[in-house]
Amino acid sequence: MNEDNFEDIIFELYLARLKYIERLVQTNMGKLTFEDFTAS
Repeated sequence: MNEDNFEDIIFELYLARLKYIERLVQTNMGKLTFEDFTAS
């Protein structure tokens, strides 16, 4: 039972990390496109 809990926790952390990275990439892309737009 403990091993299953441990795997569930790791999976949750993994998903949270993916969402966080996805959000970072989106904001960075938004900044890049905005800077490109203002530069041109």
